[in-house]
Amino acid sequence: MRSKMKTLILLAGLLSMAAPASLLAQDQFQARELVARPNIQVSSVLITLGDLFENAGSKSEIAVFRAPAPGKTGYIRAERLKAAARKHGLEWTNPDGLPRINIARQSKVISPAEITASIRRKLVETVLPSDDEISLKLRFSKPPAPLHLPLRSASEVNIDNVNYDADSGRFTAMVNAVLEDGQPARRIYYSG
Repeated sequence: MRSKMKTLILLAGLLSMAAPASLLAQDQFQARELVARPNIQVSSVLITLGDLFENAGSKSEIAVFRAPAPGKTGYIRAERLKAAARKHGLEWTNPDGLPRINIARQSKVISPAEITASIRRKLVETVLPSDDEISLKLRFSKPPAPLHLPLRSASEVNIDNVNYDADSGRFTAMVNAVLEDGQPARRIYYSG
């Protein structure tokens, strides 16, 4: 029992000596100069200090700005970067004289051809008489553009609220994009 006690006391002493050394190492890590990344790509809705700077250390995961919409770009001016770093106890001196940092938000892209094919398939499945299926060609009031979705989106879009008027040949459809967990990501109305 006595030897266990001595071992525990010795272990506690070693740990207490190691703690200041680890704190010193952490302080030295934090003291390293922040290096801004002039061009970044993010996949999340939030931009962290670690996205913006090398050597952000334990503050890397702190979110400081909102990212652009999926597939879009933006920038953050140097003054705002300095203020964000300072607010969280970091100092960035901008030694390279960067006027701003450019940001691109990654996205999953659904092409216009995929959107068109999905609407066509839904029309054929639900509202068109079988003899109209062969001659069906879709013309949109406003042609679909590529649809940029968050990376966590499902690979396909859902087509809802499909309507077809046989007399005029007009159709309407609601395209719903969802995240992997089923939450809505984007909803767009098409007609033609």
